Amino acid sequence: GPLARGEARLDMGGMLFHADRFEEAEPWFVLDADATASQRQDAVTIRATMNLVRGRWQDVLDAVPVAGGGADADWSDLSHAFLPALRAHALIHLDRAEQARRELGRPIGRGAPPVAFVDWALLAELDGDLTAVGALVERAVALHAERGFRPQLRVWGLDLVRLALVAGDPSTARRMADLLEELTPMSRVASVRAAALAARGMVERDSALLDEAHGLFAKGPRLVATALTAEELGRVHRERGNRQAAVSALRRALTVWFSLGAMSDVRRTARRLSELGVRTRAGTRRRGGT
Repeated sequence: GPLARGEARLDMGGMLFHADRFEEAEPWFVLDADATASQRQDAVTIRATMNLVRGRWQDVLDAVPVAGGGADADWSDLSHAFLPALRAHALIHLDRAEQARRELGRPIGRGAPPVAFVDWALLAELDGDLTAVGALVERAVALHAERGFRPQLRVWGLDLVRLALVAGDPSTARRMADLLEELTPMSRVASVRAAALAARGMVERDSALLDEAHGLFAKGPRLVATALTAEELGRVHRERGNRQAAVSALRRALTVWFSLGAMSDVRRTARRLSELGVRTRAGTRRRGGT
């Protein structure tokens, strides 16, 4: 019947998404006219998540309406709660943090999905409130440890490792790295191994692990992780006093961030290059995300 057909399409699309076969997954999220409202919302949520990990910010904003967040957020229904949080995540990368704040609303004590806590932590980082960053990351990592949220580990895990380290909480960063490593025996998908390598490399400040992770991500469609691992690799090289390697890695990160129109990330990476004596005008120019 219609219900079974809709579920079958979502299952196939989700399987292809988790296998990093994004282009093949897309058609499966176009549901029949008799699909239920819940199935349609699930399709929008999965496609939006898929577009976030490949940096298609504007596609997320076009697909997800401005509704359900802010003061009117209903965090009791996770199928609704994900959408304003996914939209806010795109806005943050596009350097539209104030709009993200308005649409997402203030942090709540419980009930929100992991991506909402990631968003709130990113906004707290922009504010320089590292205490809030640490508290929010700790909540998000605890949620990811729950079985129902395990499939999202690869999506938000590296953000959380980075934010935990920014907040001065290596134990929480290490916990997330452990969770990502637990996924590797269960999957042959390269980005699963890449995420585990990157998380461990960030925690241990190991350039070899980060370099291997970056190489794996660069061969696939997860462009945000590709840029993030290059940026973190540059940071580790700088900490080790290897300026040339640091500049090379940061330039790679800057190129990807700029190609995605992720201006908040461009500005951060350009600042890191400036601290190494490399001047760039990329952080002063805008490019719309596609």
